Amino acid sequence: MPSYFLIRAILPLIVTQLLSIVPCSPQKPLSHDRNLGNHHALALDRSATDAQPEQTGTGFYYPLGRRTFDSACGKWLARDGHHGGCYFDGLYHIGVDMLAAEGDEVYAIADGKIFVTPQADGFGNQIVYVKHALKDGSEFLALYAHLRTGVKAGQSVTGGRPFATVGRFMLTPKKHGRDHLHFSVRPELRIAPTSYFEGFGSVRVGMTTLEASRAFGKPLTVVDTNEDCSYVKSKSGPEGISFMVIKGRVVRVDITAAGFTTERGARIGDSEARIKLLYKGQVTVTPHQYVERGHYLTVSPGGTNYRIVFETDGRRVTSFRAGRLPEVKYVEGCS
Repeated sequence: MPSYFLIRAILPLIVTQLLSIVPCSPQKPLSHDRNLGNHHALALDRSATDAQPEQTGTGFYYPLGRRTFDSACGKWLARDGHHGGCYFDGLYHIGVDMLAAEGDEVYAIADGKIFVTPQADGFGNQIVYVKHALKDGSEFLALYAHLRTGVKAGQSVTGGRPFATVGRFMLTPKKHGRDHLHFSVRPELRIAPTSYFEGFGSVRVGMTTLEASRAFGKPLTVVDTNEDCSYVKSKSGPEGISFMVIKGRVVRVDITAAGFTTERGARIGDSEARIKLLYKGQVTVTPHQYVERGHYLTVSPGGTNYRIVFETDGRRVTSFRAGRLPEVKYVEGCS
């Protein structure tokens, strides 16, 4: 399995080969007035390609429908010369930030299916993962972020057709940043399936066991039960993932083995400090009931009934779970 650092190093090359575009490059921050003028120019550029979005030499469509665009590296995105990405608020920022006007259409780069739409903070900053396929049948996930869209997991998208618009980008609830589309290709998600506040991959909290089996792509069978509560998992793997089911419906997912990540890249083995950085301002720390010096790091997105709970040995994550309240906080599962 490729290492995280190898994936991080080669990812910009994959993006550029796929779309024939350059990674986020540095530029001086624009003033508010000049930024508006730039948005106007971009809007004019887009109008010329509305009828037929431009395509790359490899047959993919450009996410904003046009071949040329400005990148959004500047005062609040510092250039990382080693990997072609950016750091934002101390976090590695892989992909391409394409400056656009709020409301600009976002196009699917190819035919595909909405893999998942994880919950994100407001201000139009929705996130969509789309599963696309190459001509040889192999699949990859593409991340489109800072959107406004009503698409749902499982919905099909058509290459060259809009499925979202650019949302209003906020650095903080009170500070408006530069509106843009974030786009990246995520090959590591093929080897590191992803957990979200409200489920895992295409499995969502609230699904029946049958619905979850179909979404998971494998039959899920009961491995532990206690009255109305049970755990289901796939007998054929992967190991280390199981779903809690209460009264016939999924309420949470439990991750106990390496190889799985959250939507922000948190995983087993991460330090407590990294979890706090990834979910800055959203983490509550409480003592572990059974592990001396251990902790529960509970991530609360705000305004929802979903949580992610990381269990640690006091230094590093040993397991995590995600789902709805109150079940996600059950320390002993169905016991």
